[in-house]
Amino acid sequence: MSFRVAVPLVYITPLIPCNRKKRTTRHRWHNCDVIAFPKTSYVRSKPLREAYRLIPCQHCGVSDGTVCCAHANWAKYGKGKSIKASDDRGASLCRVCHYEIDQGHRLSKLERIEMWERAHVRSVRLLVERGLWPAGVPVPDLSEIEL
Repeated sequence: MSFRVAVPLVYITPLIPCNRKKRTTRHRWHNCDVIAFPKTSYVRSKPLREAYRLIPCQHCGVSDGTVCCAHANWAKYGKGKSIKASDDRGASLCRVCHYEIDQGHRLSKLERIEMWERAHVRSVRLLVERGLWPAGVPVPDLSEIEL
């Protein structure tokens, strides 16, 4: 079964102020070059978020009831201001490991990214192998992640 996601484009238009002498309370702007950026298509799936809870922590191996979906915290995976990354960009992590990635101070940013990426790849592979990945939810391309 193939699954296609249509990716709409968002047009970012740099704005330049007009040099008009007319005084107004609002700034007047005119357009220059238009640059197109692909817009992120988000996957929201409660069955997928619940499936992340069914496997042990993919960093430390703990299965103590605190394991949940730890969404990616980086823009390259769809994280934005006031919006979580897509649900298919999650990792099964326990409370302690999730805290280290989100608010921890013991790891550098690069170490946190590598820790999450390893856990993400392991989580996706394990969910697919066990048949826990929900039907109709596209499996993310893991080839772009270097381990």
